[in-house]
Amino acid sequence: MKKTLLLILLCCLLLTSCSSTASTPTTAVETTEPLEILTVFSPNENADGFVKTDIAVPAITDAVIIQQLVNVGVLAEDTSVSTVMEVSTDTGKATLEADFNDALRQSLLPMGTAGEYVLMGSVVNTFLTAYQADAITITVEGEVLETGHSVYDQPLEFYLY
Repeated sequence: MKKTLLLILLCCLLLTSCSSTASTPTTAVETTEPLEILTVFSPNENADGFVKTDIAVPAITDAVIIQQLVNVGVLAEDTSVSTVMEVSTDTGKATLEADFNDALRQSLLPMGTAGEYVLMGSVVNTFLTAYQADAITITVEGEVLETGHSVYDQPLEFYLY
């Protein structure tokens, strides 16, 4: 009886050690969608210059640019742009036209001169870099953007830091 019991235990031990415990190998999911790099500008902590952040995005679109500017704290969450289009100019420069909703104006109104400069510079520089343009005209709901500090009735070029 002892030999039978010992033989059964030995068989069980052998079967257990021989059983396959390997799981089905998993493979990493590869994304087939290429990513583009969007350079987003935001004010530095002293509001006297800009911080550049490169962000990988599926595609560079107006909505993606706005969302990334919201994510870095430049624009309010309810900011949107209805149209961004490139217009040809006689000077040979690529110029964009962008029409924002009133959230942009509302963000600018309570700011001082330095705050307005770095907010507008962040928006302008991000759009110009994204679309490789030379200038951008910004309107709000089809009208010239006016704040207590500036009237933005001319195309804006890259803001220097």
